[in-house]
Amino acid sequence: MIISLIIGPLFAIVIITYYSERSAFAPVIFMKLETKNFYKTVGALVLPIALQNLINVAVTSADVVMLGRVGETVLSGSSLAGQVQFVLTLFLFGLTSGAAVLTAQYWGKKDMRTIEKVMGIAFRFSIIVSVIFLLAVQIFPAQVMSIFTPEQPVIDEGVKYLRIVSFSYLTCAVTHVYLNVMRSVERVVIATVTYSVSLIVNIIINGILIFGLLGFPQMGIVGAAIGTLVARIVELLIVVVYARTKSILNFKLRDLFVRDKLLFQDFIRYAIPVTLNELMWGTGCSVIAVVIGEAMLQFEEGEWVNLAVGAGFLEIVNNRVTMLVQTAEKPEDIDARHAQEQMEYAEEKLRQKQSIQEYYRTQASLSRAMNRLKVSKRKKW
Repeated sequence: MIISLIIGPLFAIVIITYYSERSAFAPVIFMKLETKNFYKTVGALVLPIALQNLINVAVTSADVVMLGRVGETVLSGSSLAGQVQFVLTLFLFGLTSGAAVLTAQYWGKKDMRTIEKVMGIAFRFSIIVSVIFLLAVQIFPAQVMSIFTPEQPVIDEGVKYLRIVSFSYLTCAVTHVYLNVMRSVERVVIATVTYSVSLIVNIIINGILIFGLLGFPQMGIVGAAIGTLVARIVELLIVVVYARTKSILNFKLRDLFVRDKLLFQDFIRYAIPVTLNELMWGTGCSVIAVVIGEAMLQFEEGEWVNLAVGAGFLEIVNNRVTMLVQTAEKPEDIDARHAQEQMEYAEEKLRQKQSIQEYYRTQASLSRAMNRLKVSKRKKW
């Protein structure tokens, strides 16, 4: 995982540098690839980006480790509530990717004013999307949680988490766009510093509030939500201070409302495909948590049967229901001891450092194990 985090940015930057230095003589390119200046430039760009990826994984791992020590209900509640943030991040990534394509081009021309306009467009879209997510979670928190799980205790814990952490959606909209645009203009260190400070703040506040250290009350999942919110606010403050004192861009609030038809069309052309791609990939991760659950079937004789079902599809046509799932187990067919071991293994794995994809796969494994264990208790003796 660590190798992929480093090789990925390295590969991308080598390609960019290769094409930026293309000439009519191929041997000259390979000579440049061996120069000290080339490796110095690549190192200055790659290392901070790789470190940022590692920090993002560490932030997720820190929350999981701490809440895992409190209990499985709060662990599941925060993990499933995090699906909302996950989907929002996919939107923001798509928008900033579209912006980065444009800003990188205009950075080559040193057209700073156009870069500021592109940033304004990206800010406008990201803030609108974040406000929609915030309102949805604040008005319908239980309904949003019920999308991911039918378990009322998990929903209750997730609602506590969402009501607080959802305010960080607005700060993420600003910091995510700004820091990604800074990357496209060769200012990558600020993102590393910002996320490093955020990680430290998150760990400290989580430890104090989750476990009730230094005389504070033990707040559990609420403490984790407060820690995340404070960490995101700190990120925003760092970005604001940097933008006012060190930034090469002179972005102003009026740039949020800038109107440039051609620039807007270019932004849409680049941003929409990336956003749709990310959403389709992310939906696959989110749906796994939705479809894993319990089905109740009634035979013609009137007998009801409970089934633990896995991922699959459901079709309803002319009052006929067809369900195609990976697994469907009756309570008496489930080995409760094995399900308990699977749940404990998944919980332990969640406490370890993982990539985002690994994290959601482990989360799905935990959901399956918990569901099988719940259904196994419905055996008819």
